[in-house]
Amino acid sequence: MYQIAHDVKIHCFKEDLYELVSTAAGLQQWWTFQSEGVLGINNEYRLFFSEKHDWKAKIMEFSENESISFLMTQSPEDWRQTIVSFELMDLQNHEILLRFEHRNWREINDYFRESSFYWAMYLNDLKKLAEKMYHNKAG
Repeated sequence: MYQIAHDVKIHCFKEDLYELVSTAAGLQQWWTFQSEGVLGINNEYRLFFSEKHDWKAKIMEFSENESISFLMTQSPEDWRQTIVSFELMDLQNHEILLRFEHRNWREINDYFRESSFYWAMYLNDLKKLAEKMYHNKAG
């Protein structure tokens, strides 16, 4: 199995970053066009990107303000049964290391490479959003 991995240092409040990666309302601010679902083990989120890309993911595990993992249950074939996870690690002075993984890819193909690129772009958007939220609150 193969995986996409990115580490991103983000200057933010950890609670805000966790909300952005773990709640339906948070995910739709930087990743999806619309998300629905309630945070809880085995709960399913709807991840809506377009009529053609209306996906679902089940929450496999979560630890408040620390980590969350999603099992992709309804998605393109290459993504199906892959695991998307976010781990938040405290560094210092409101700097958080976001450790991102997209695991269990069956092969390295064009879609894997494209997904890796787009994850980097989305994670950069997430970083900008979380840092903007921090500066708006911290002054």
